[in-house]
Amino acid sequence: MDQEGSRPLGRVATQLRDQVAQGQTLSAAMIAAGRFPPVVTALVQAGEAGGGLEQAFERIASSAERHAELSGKIQAALAYPALILCAGGLTITGMILFVLPKLTAMFTEMGQTLPWPTQIMLALRGLIGWGALGAVVAGLAVRAALRVPAQRARVTEAAARALGALPVLGPVLQQAELARWSSTLGLMVAQGVALPRAIILANQTVGAPSLRRRFSRLETDVVEGVSLSEGLRRSGVAAPLLITMTAIGEAEGALDQSLLGVAATFEREVDRGVKIASSLLEPILILAMGLIVAAIVFAMLLPIFEINFTGG
Repeated sequence: MDQEGSRPLGRVATQLRDQVAQGQTLSAAMIAAGRFPPVVTALVQAGEAGGGLEQAFERIASSAERHAELSGKIQAALAYPALILCAGGLTITGMILFVLPKLTAMFTEMGQTLPWPTQIMLALRGLIGWGALGAVVAGLAVRAALRVPAQRARVTEAAARALGALPVLGPVLQQAELARWSSTLGLMVAQGVALPRAIILANQTVGAPSLRRRFSRLETDVVEGVSLSEGLRRSGVAAPLLITMTAIGEAEGALDQSLLGVAATFEREVDRGVKIASSLLEPILILAMGLIVAAIVFAMLLPIFEINFTGG
């Protein structure tokens, strides 16, 4: 901790050490620091109350590692397609904006009538300019909207809805959300956190607004005495495995183990879905970019072919 003293983590650790030395509990010091998620502080509180603080930290570290690995897999699956889109988009834009006009200007000076494919590509040049301007305006509008909490929630929900509607990636993202929620809830139940409180904190880990709204209904249902499995059925969450395993866990008195087992299953499904999405997206994007570039090259070379055929 002495070596980290000048860094943000070291300063927080020093603050926690000083407050604990003054008689505060570790959980209270963590809450006062304001740098720790509510889930972490709740687990630490439960560990302090039950005498299992070391076990609580082991579970926190294990959960953080699994969540980071899951997020890393999804980001890695999206990185290469994003690179292909950026590189291909820049290549196509450069060819249409800079290369094609120079060739067509040369043909026009020669009195050569441009074929309709070339004329279409030239028309796209203006559309690209307006599209770029529209993208800049839209980006500025989204940036301004993100500063207002109500509008930020709408933008986030719209983005989540758009991602969830994707044919291959959407189900994978939903599986990842379910895995995060199940593992967090199972971890907190295993640590002894009261179920209503555990549900509230687990819901905070859900990023998709529509899924979070469904899970939020559980908070009221469980307080009113409804079982967790029945609350999941009422919420309309499309996760039969989660509902079934939750009911089994409640019947056997092993809810935490059932939830953690379901989370592990969802994580395996995410891993498989990410591999499928990567194997499908990459060749599709490469093929699409190749076809577009081929069409542009064809539009550029077509006037030359016509000159050779006509002898002009």
